[in-house]
Amino acid sequence: MKTSLRESMRLWAIMIAILSLTTVITQAQQEDKVIPVETVASSLYSGVTERMNVVITNKKAWKKLWKQVHSTMSPRPPFPRIDFSEHIVIAIFLGERANSGDRISIVTLVKTGEALKVFTKETLGNPMCPGPPISVQPYHIVVTDLIENPQENVIFEEPEREQVKCH
Repeated sequence: MKTSLRESMRLWAIMIAILSLTTVITQAQQEDKVIPVETVASSLYSGVTERMNVVITNKKAWKKLWKQVHSTMSPRPPFPRIDFSEHIVIAIFLGERANSGDRISIVTLVKTGEALKVFTKETLGNPMCPGPPISVQPYHIVVTDLIENPQENVIFEEPEREQVKCH
């Protein structure tokens, strides 16, 4: 069976398109990967009164943060041991808030190339249905797998914001 030049070129074009599509799909799968997280601590109350995002890569910084977070508690919870040769700690703090309905959480971590994107959610108290007038300092601390250059490659995305609905 004789194949014409036109048919051969068409077959080559189809094969190249399939290979290109396979490459794009593979890159997309490698670039956007949801990374598992484990919550270390989360609460409405802490000794951290400023809004901040933190990446911890060593035991000394971890001890300092743990002490600051629990500086208003007695007794302090046990210090969680983290193997920093394999893991990093990511923490978010909402700061001092006058509305006891305010919350913050790390929702998802997504690895994109070298970057690790941190997606967070702020749940804000509703002034139409106020809770008790208690000052809170919401936070969420997680541990995840170590990445290259975490201080540079961890990116905190703009938080999703949601307001509490009155019941």
